[in-house]
This record gives sequence, structure tokens and C-alpha cells, in this order.
Amino acid sequence: GRVDDNFYLRSKNSFEIKKWLRAGNNFGFAYNNNSSDSWGNGNPGNLDWVITNPPYFPVRDENGEFTVSDRNVDLMQLANSLVVPEYNSHKGRNLDYQAALWAEVEPLKGLTYRIQVGVSGNFGNTKFARESYTGADAGPGTLPTLLNKTSYYALAPLIEQYITYQKTVGMHEFSAMIGNTWQDGVRGGGIGIEGRDLDLAVQNVLTAPTNYITQDVVSKYASLSYFGRINYQFSSRYLLTLNLRSDGSPKFNPNNRWGTFYSVAAAWKLHEENFIRDLNFFAQLKLRGSWGLSGSDAIGNFMYQSKIYNQNVYAIFGATRYNGATILNSSSSDIKWETVESKSIALEMSLLQNKLNFSVEYFDKETRDILHRVPRAISLGYGNSGDDGSAIVNAASLDNKGVEIVAGYRSRVGKLGYSVNANYTYQNNKVTSLGDGTFIDGINRTDIGHPVGYFYGFIADGIFMSQAELDAANAAAQEKGFDFYQLNTTRPGDVRFVDVNGDGRVDNDDRTYMGNPHPTNLFGLAINLDFKGFDFFVLLKGQTGSQIYDANYHRFRGMTEVMNQFSYVLDRWQSESNPGNGIVPRAILGDPAQNNRPSTLRMANGNYLRVGQLSLGYSIPNTLSRRMNLDNVRVFASASNFFTFSKWDYGYDPEVGGENLERGRDGGNVWPAPKTFIVGFQLGL
Repeated sequence: GRVDDNFYLRSKNSFEIKKWLRAGNNFGFAYNNNSSDSWGNGNPGNLDWVITNPPYFPVRDENGEFTVSDRNVDLMQLANSLVVPEYNSHKGRNLDYQAALWAEVEPLKGLTYRIQVGVSGNFGNTKFARESYTGADAGPGTLPTLLNKTSYYALAPLIEQYITYQKTVGMHEFSAMIGNTWQDGVRGGGIGIEGRDLDLAVQNVLTAPTNYITQDVVSKYASLSYFGRINYQFSSRYLLTLNLRSDGSPKFNPNNRWGTFYSVAAAWKLHEENFIRDLNFFAQLKLRGSWGLSGSDAIGNFMYQSKIYNQNVYAIFGATRYNGATILNSSSSDIKWETVESKSIALEMSLLQNKLNFSVEYFDKETRDILHRVPRAISLGYGNSGDDGSAIVNAASLDNKGVEIVAGYRSRVGKLGYSVNANYTYQNNKVTSLGDGTFIDGINRTDIGHPVGYFYGFIADGIFMSQAELDAANAAAQEKGFDFYQLNTTRPGDVRFVDVNGDGRVDNDDRTYMGNPHPTNLFGLAINLDFKGFDFFVLLKGQTGSQIYDANYHRFRGMTEVMNQFSYVLDRWQSESNPGNGIVPRAILGDPAQNNRPSTLRMANGNYLRVGQLSLGYSIPNTLSRRMNLDNVRVFASASNFFTFSKWDYGYDPEVGGENLERGRDGGNVWPAPKTFIVGFQLGL
């Protein structure tokens, strides 16, 4: 596990030096000191080892060493789940900082100039130590001691300037703003060193017989933006807002470096009109709409250029080996800004003296030129052991449409006050175009007319329950000129897959849509109660319409190795006389029939309902708090994420998430939402 100690400090001040001159500062610091029993932030894979280790497998042998599995005897080679916490130690320290000074000048009434100069960044270090041990994942040998140290820093200065002007002429109110942000000298870096087979009591890498530099990283960044906004209001009824900005990013080549984005929004306060006011029904009624463009450059630096890699790269001519170099990834010199075009129209209303609030909004968001890493064919030779050579490209465009409804009601009944707020969103996305016209293949597939990153694979259709059933399928395939319906290694008890295209056999051309990783419906409910000093709050949230792909199926349910499995496998096919439930296939080493291929067997319902927060508090009467020279005193207890209702039984959390093009895959690397319980008090001075 991981233990964190955190310290936060924030200071925010403003001063009026003259009527026309104001100044202030904003400082923030966050210090983290952490320790864990694995490299980095901890690894859920450690929990996977606990699950897969057979219960009969002893933790230690008769000599007190961690047990070594023997593939010849145990038919497996598994890591002992206690090795990491026993022999590994990771410690880290990090300081995040943010500091800004600002000044505001008002030389004329309504005209204001503001400048803010700031810097943000962080610096810290990590230390990972591993003791020497024999056994477990070391196999029959002994792993040497290891000490790895890293240090890093980041520095990002920023200057922002704004000029605003406000003016009211009769029933006309308007304001205008222009400004820019400037960043230069942004830099960061880090260095790592490692030593092996050293005395960890010294904790000095230089004392190791084998030591080397693991990384030496330097990064630089700069950006420049110009922007402006105009607000106009007439008669407190009609509102109009115009925005324009231009951003320059060094993440694209000079021809595509600048992006220009603009938006317009309008609103009509219908409740200010006499024909609505005379109804004496609405406390507020507003119609609003908007259209706009925004951009994203959320990729790494210099992704438009190819990278050269020369570590452990050699070329052999004759009998001589020469140091060489290779291209790590292909260039994407033509990549450009990812652009989002958003359109919306909404109606907001308040009724019953503002006790009841309701709004409904229709939105249409089209994302064009999505920046995403697309795999390259292995035969091209890109990549190395730490990088698959994928290139960042403008991979696809998609349209996401939906409706959002928000409603709330608050009132009092005697001394009981209450409020109920609910929200619901329906959404549906569809890919409208592909960057180079080629679909993005894989477990998550992206092509035109489907949800982005939908699950793609085979449709499971039960089990070949008998030899006769398998022979009949193969005979039908042979009538159409094929040797087998699936594979020549398919046997009774293996999964039967659907011949989707109807050609008489099952092959890769029969892969099809399996599910949508994106939820169709999202909802939430918040309830507040207060009674005679007591207060109660509950927050519920959930989603429906999404599926989860079990990327760990082959490990926990696939029965391809001799390791502990979920109880799901108890219903497996064992023989024609003991066929199981007709869904779970036979147990067989190595999976010769490819029962564990991407298929609907791995799919699960992603719906869930979570009690996000529960809290109960009590505020003592004001008469008592004032005797203590306090405005108020409140004690409380709260619990977060204590209850989740879901049909996802094979992972830690149904809220899997992920990037749009690779979403919804649970490979055991998703930590569960932490359950927290807090007891405290609040003082008002």
C-alpha cells in the first residue's frame, strides 16, 4: 500500500493603495511525503498476484525463504504476492508551488488595466530500494540489491495582461476585454541513477559495483495567446457575448502552430417581458443558446518530429559490431490543433417563489481532428522495449449529442428544512470521419458510424457440448470448401463463435460490434436536510448504457494456466455428461482453441449506482458559540464511496474510464474508489 503525508499552505491578499490602484498576491504550496512497498504509486497488480496464487501454495519454504514455483512440478511460474511489500521500499517527496503578484490600475472610470506575473512548478525526488532475495519471482536464482534515485524539477513563469472597459448608456450596457498570456522560459528536467549489488545500509549509488545513469531529461516550452470578449445587454432582457482567441503552441510545426477559436452566446430573459410577468407564474424564465470553437494541444512536446534512439542499437558488418541508431517513432509533421465545435440551446426557469428550479439543455459537440496515438505495423521497425513506436496523428472526428436536465426543490416544513437536487444527462456519440480514412483497429475500434472506441471482437454462442455437435459444424464448413468451422484444435467444451458474415467458417472477418464503453445515461441526486441544528446530506450518482471489457479474463477466468481462478470456472464444461452451464468452456493449458480471444465472454454490464457521500452534522446554538467568541461551532461525520451497486463482479471499480479511443478496459490496473470516513469540527471566527 501507499502512505501519504500532505501539507498545504495558501495565502491570498488584496490591497487598495489608491482609489485607482489595487494590488495583491496569491501564494500556494503543497508538500507531499509518501512511501509505498512498490515502485511509484503502488500497483494493483500486486492484488492480482494474491488472487491468482493457489491457496495450497505456501508463502515460504522450510528454510524461511519465499516459495519458488517450479513449472515442471507446479505447471506454473507465479510471483509470490508478499515479495513486493517485504523486499521493496519506495519513498518520494514533492513540493508544488504557485506564486503570483498582480496590480490593477483604473486611470478612467470604467477602464481597467490588470497585469499578473506568476510562476508555478514543482521539485522533488524519489528513492526505490530493493533488498536481495532468493525465490518467488526471482526463480531459483538470487536478485541483487538495487537502489534507484531520481530528482526532478519544473519551472513555469507566466505573465497575463487584461484591459477591460465597461459603459452604460441608457438601456444599453456593454463591456469589452482584450488581453494576452505569455509563457517563455518554461523548463523542466530530471536525472536518475541506479546501482546494483550494493550495501543498502549506505544508500549511496556510487558504492555499487555496477552503477549507471538511467535518465537525463531536459524539457522546454513556450506559448503565446491573445484573446478578447464583448458583452452586451439591452434593457436587462437581451444578452449577447462574443469571444475570440488565438493560441500559439510549440507542439505543432510552424505551419500549424496557431489556432484561432471564437464563440457567441445569447440569452433572453423572458421573465422581464410583460407578457410573461403578467402570468404571475415564473420567478425566472430564460432562453439561452451558444455556438463556439475551442482547441486542444494535449500531446507531448515535439511529437511532429521523428525521434532517434541509439541505446543498445548495433549493426554488424562482417565480424564487427558497430554502434548504431534507429528511428523510435515516425514523424507526424502535419498534425494540427484538435478542435471542438459546441452548440447548445437551453431553457431555465424558477417557480413557486424560487423554490422549484428547472433547466433543460440540448447540446451538440463535434470534436474534429482528435489527437491520438495510433499504432504502427511492427514490420516497419519503429519503437523499442519501452515505446511501441506509435505516432500522434489527427485520428478521427466525432459528434456527441445529448440532453441535460437539472431540477431542484427546496422548502421548509416547520423546523425541518430540505432541498432535493437531481440531474440527468443523455448522450450519444458517433464517429463522423477518420483522419486518413483508415479505421483504428484493436479491442477498441474506431470507424465511421459507430461510437468512438467501441468494443470489437467475436460473438460467443455457447459451447460445443459434444463431439457430434462439433462434427456437424465442421461438416457444414467443409461443404463450403473449408477444412474446419473454427480451428483444427477446437474440441468439445470449447467456445462456439458466431459466423457473422455467413461464409461458413469463423475467422477474423467475423469480428463485430460487442458493446459501447461510453455511458448513455448519467444521473445524480443530492438531498439536504436540517432540523434543530442537525444537518444531513447524501449524494448519489450513477450511469447506465455502458459495457466493460474484462482485459483480465484470461488470467482470472481463462483456465489456461494452473493458477487460482474466480468461482466462475466451477460451472465449466468438464465432459459431455458434465457440461456445466453451457457458457464457461473447458480448462486447457495454453488455450489452443483461442477461447480467450476478444469476445462477448469478456463483456460485462457497466451500470452502477454509488452513494458518493453521506454526512451528518450538528451546530451548537448561536447563544453558546457566542459565549466562546465564535460565530459558529459544528461537529460532523462523513463517509465517501461506502456503497456501490453494480453487476461488475470481476474488477475493483465499475467506473473504469480511460481515453475516448481506448475506454472501458479493466486490466486490473484500476484502483477502487477509496472509502473514507472523516470525523471533525468546524469553527467560525
